[in-house]
Amino acid sequence: MTLDVAKFGFVFTALEPILFPSFKGSTIRGSFGHSFKKIVCVRVDKDCKSCHLQQTCLYSYIFDTPVTQVNGLLQSVSNAPHPFVFEPDIITKNFYQAGEQFEIDVILIGRSIQYVPYFIYGFDLLAGKGLGKGRGTAQLDVVLCRNCNETVYQSTQKIVTKKWQTLEFEFDDITDQCSEIELEFLTPTRIKFKNSLTDQLDFTLFFTNLIRRISILIQFHQVKKNFNFDHAALIEASRSVDVSNSRLKWFDWERYSTRQNTRMKLGGLTGTVKFKGDLGPFIPFLRAGEYIHVGKGTSFGLGKYKITSSH
Repeated sequence: MTLDVAKFGFVFTALEPILFPSFKGSTIRGSFGHSFKKIVCVRVDKDCKSCHLQQTCLYSYIFDTPVTQVNGLLQSVSNAPHPFVFEPDIITKNFYQAGEQFEIDVILIGRSIQYVPYFIYGFDLLAGKGLGKGRGTAQLDVVLCRNCNETVYQSTQKIVTKKWQTLEFEFDDITDQCSEIELEFLTPTRIKFKNSLTDQLDFTLFFTNLIRRISILIQFHQVKKNFNFDHAALIEASRSVDVSNSRLKWFDWERYSTRQNTRMKLGGLTGTVKFKGDLGPFIPFLRAGEYIHVGKGTSFGLGKYKITSSH
């Protein structure tokens, strides 16, 4: 079983002062959604619910993927996950003067990778309309393929090239040897246990959430679907992996939801945790998770972690 992923770096130059909120991802995702809809929507009223093209519309696929088939592990899925993850700079800098550069990484998953030209056009349009508080304008300078160090787009030429490569994560042939691994959670990670967000994280809870996310992404976004691993056996095996050291802490963060007209608390776990045990069977999933994130709010950058050590 495989999952295709591609990572692109969007590099901008501020043309006017731009002030982002403390966590840029939510603002960027919301603004980009409006920009993307202007590009692809054929309806004057922009009403998705009554649109006859909803099942085939690109906006619908990217931002509101229709749930048309669920079974087995996915039988309780009511909403499909977005086939993208936005990763703004995680540095604390939020204010950019005219002339300063900032970057946004975009991870595309499965079928959505072919639509990278639409993401480029969407961000180019958004930058010209303005970002952040006060809507400071910017210019999209260049788009890079992070996987292969190739230039995909340059503002001087206004041409999107095909110079990108896809990472193919394989989950069938497991040959890794690993007895201890450390993960660092870089953005708030929101994982639920018994319908409540948890401030504690054991390996089984973490891995159950990760393997479920991978499975659902494959179900809805991978071109070729082939589930060849035993979810139940892997989750059972995960119970033998222990926490050897945890320096996780709860990080509180709020965002304003324009759609719901309210402030929303979106805190989560940050910091490091070490797991010890027979980790070999889980390594391919953990590596994929570095790209696709884990938990809730992944599309605007929450749940980002990296493997800092393994042996």
